[in-house]
Amino acid sequence: MQLKNYLRGKKCIARSEGGIRFREYEGKPSFFVPDIIVICNPQKTKDRWTIGAPDMIVEVLSPSTARRDRVIKLNRYMREGVAEYWIVSPGEQTVPIHLLEGGKYISNAYGPDEKVKVAVLDDCYIDLSQVFPPSDTSAPETDGEDIPD
Repeated sequence: MQLKNYLRGKKCIARSEGGIRFREYEGKPSFFVPDIIVICNPQKTKDRWTIGAPDMIVEVLSPSTARRDRVIKLNRYMREGVAEYWIVSPGEQTVPIHLLEGGKYISNAYGPDEKVKVAVLDDCYIDLSQVFPPSDTSAPETDGEDIPD
C-alpha cells in the first residue's frame, strides 16, 4: 500500500495483478507472476502483462516459493535487467534488496525497524515497521499468585 499511495498521480504504477513476459529463454517463452511490479514506462504494458523488465519487482516469500524467489527469479531478473528486486521475508522479518549495478545485483538486507529508500523512485521511502507488524513476545501478566497447571 505504501508504494501504491506514493505513486498515486505519478507516471509510474504499481501492479499486483498480471505478470511479466521476458524474451524467450532456451527456446521457451518466459512468464513470471511477481507479487508487486513497478513500471515507469507505460509502453511496456499490454493488458495485464508487462513486456520486458519492469523497474522494480517485490516478491513476498512463502515456504513453497522461497528457493525459487531467492535463486531462480533473482538470477533471471538480474539477467533481464530489473533495476530493483525486493524479497520480503515475513518469517525472518527482513527485506533483502538487490540493486542492479554493472549487470550484477548489489544486495543489502533491512529489518523491521528501518525506513528504506526505493532506488528507482524519487523521494519514496518504505517504512518496514508498517510491513512487519510488531510481535507480542511479552509474557502474560499475573497478579503474583501461582498459576495452577
